[in-house]
Amino acid sequence: MSPTLKIVYPGLPPTSNKIYFRGTQLTAKAREFAESFAKYSAQHHLHEITRLNRDGIYAVHLRFFLELVNLSWNNPEVAPSRRAKERYKRIDLDNRIKLLTDCVRDAIDIDDSRFFAGSQEKHHDPIPENARVEIYVQEVDPLDFGF
Repeated sequence: MSPTLKIVYPGLPPTSNKIYFRGTQLTAKAREFAESFAKYSAQHHLHEITRLNRDGIYAVHLRFFLELVNLSWNNPEVAPSRRAKERYKRIDLDNRIKLLTDCVRDAIDIDDSRFFAGSQEKHHDPIPENARVEIYVQEVDPLDFGF
């Protein structure tokens, strides 16, 4: 089996309501993200990408790092009417995954129909400039999936 590919991309993909117009066409923001991701992946990970097994099947794990805590929640210095109602920000990862997995597919030149397993996680990083996503692409054993 080939080794795990780890890409730490600085920045986050746009949300799904900002990636398509007319149903299937990428917005300028989504195109910009995709082009930037492709360039970054080629510049920093081409050697590892070329070592991936083109006939393998893969698990793709995504770890998103972003600010998750509402600072005004339960904060006595903030007027009660202005405090956040929840401790954690309402951030839905599902709407960022499609564009990101499509970008991974294009960067590694392995169709995403070969992505048989995956996961996503949110991790708190209180510094907005540190927003990033870690992508792990690991070949998995076909026997685990009935082949």
